[in-house]
Amino acid sequence: MCIRDSTLWRTGPDVTGTHPTGDHRIELAIEGDVVGVHGRGEAVVAVTSGGVVFESPHGHEVRTVANFPMSVHASAASDDRRHLALEASDGSLHVLDLDTPAALVPLGVAEHSAVGPFAWSADGSTVAKLACPFDSSTCHLAVHPTNGDPPREMGTTDGEPSTLLLSQSGDRVAIAYQSHVSSWDTATGVRTRLRAPNRRRILAAAFHSSGALRIASMEPGSGASALYVGQVGDDGTVHTLFEEGGLRRLLVTEDGAGLVLETSGGPALLWRLAEDHFVPLREEALRGPDTPDIHLAPDGRQLWVAQPTAAEVVLLDLETGQRRTVPRPAGPVAWADGGGWVDVVRLRTLRRWGSAAPRTAEAFTDWLQTRTRVQLPLKALQSKMSDTHERL
Repeated sequence: MCIRDSTLWRTGPDVTGTHPTGDHRIELAIEGDVVGVHGRGEAVVAVTSGGVVFESPHGHEVRTVANFPMSVHASAASDDRRHLALEASDGSLHVLDLDTPAALVPLGVAEHSAVGPFAWSADGSTVAKLACPFDSSTCHLAVHPTNGDPPREMGTTDGEPSTLLLSQSGDRVAIAYQSHVSSWDTATGVRTRLRAPNRRRILAAAFHSSGALRIASMEPGSGASALYVGQVGDDGTVHTLFEEGGLRRLLVTEDGAGLVLETSGGPALLWRLAEDHFVPLREEALRGPDTPDIHLAPDGRQLWVAQPTAAEVVLLDLETGQRRTVPRPAGPVAWADGGGWVDVVRLRTLRRWGSAAPRTAEAFTDWLQTRTRVQLPLKALQSKMSDTHERL
């Protein structure tokens, strides 16, 4: 495998308070394209269509983790980032333990086999998989235990699915549609169809950390919208958890599990349905003539927001309030610990956006060594770096 890396760094913040980031690119001369990229601590793990799994701990150091003679269509990482589920081109699933990557563990063959979305339970015990034939508008749902037990068929979806949800322990799986949510008990295969009160439109759904399914729906109004969030109780019915009318705007994150609420007199608030608290957002990041795209990191600590056709996005750190402006990701991203993300450009190039470069010369050289092979003597650097208005 041939590797060529390059780094672009900038200092910050600028006079507007925006913190730029560093762009590090790793170009790989490999067989096949990159079909999955995942963060693991500060490292990046990538999977190619040719069955090669490699890891980049610090950007320029790339090592092959595993190389399997298989065609890989997609991959998904478990919540603990230790395991990868690899989907073969025939739709079958295999699990790789990144700590002991000597062999793949097959998850059994379901009755229906085709490529389609799949997701881990938070405890790593189960992978839910949709087999979606090209000539059909419906998919076949199965759950695959990771302990070696055979997969269990759940049935056929009610239509073309969007978001596949799995509870923390893997005991329930759900799919949200505009008019209802279908929920299955994975032990028995029993399906329940849940509807929002008064036929309201379903906006989002997520499993709460307690294991309960939450469903958000909206009721449009003249100049304002109303939000209703229900929680499914032990009796299988939806109980009202939250109501809020008079919303100026009501937005949904791209993963379908988070909401952004804007009231006429208060701040914009982010609510991840899996949690019980709101996070204030800087409203200027949401402004624009069109409904913005909002992508939230799985751990809820970062998000990026942009107008649909914008070439740049605003990256927000929700813990520190730090704000950066960077080019729009080329596709799905792997969120990295410590800030930033990794995306794939031109099919075989990893582009990593990290934290802003330190502003002192000595700290900058230490920072540079962790991201590139370039070495600069201290005397070659300015003792003080000036601010800049430019964006990356």
